[in-house]
Amino acid sequence: MPVGKSTGLVTTTRVTHATPAALYAHAASRYWEDDGKVPPAARTSCKDIARQLLEDEPGRNINVVLGGGRRHFVPKVVQDVEEPDKEGRRLDGRNLIEEWSRNHRLRNVAAKFVANKEQFDNVDPRKVNHLLGNVQETRFYIYRRS
Repeated sequence: MPVGKSTGLVTTTRVTHATPAALYAHAASRYWEDDGKVPPAARTSCKDIARQLLEDEPGRNINVVLGGGRRHFVPKVVQDVEEPDKEGRRLDGRNLIEEWSRNHRLRNVAAKFVANKEQFDNVDPRKVNHLLGNVQETRFYIYRRS
């Protein structure tokens, strides 16, 4: 039941990694981050972790999701938007990032996908209710000054 509060998930690992996925997904294996890791016999009855985040409750209603793991959301034949030498890992041909954006538009929810810091810095929080940031193909590396 909605109570008027926003929710968020921010991680330096993949948003589909076992630890953050515990917030929104149920899987028989921590490695089922995309459909390519789910055994063929289980694919019709078990959703991979990336799909659960974007399609099912409570994942699809999380307001802010920031971390790495873009490769688990796009098809194997699609080059990564930030790292052209890398590609997605999905075998089902689905681009879950595009589907996420389209589904929010259909629900009249202001949503934005960001793939890098510049895009993130340009988000106006007064105009965006849902933010998906897959800012790395895999882990989200942070460089700090000491």
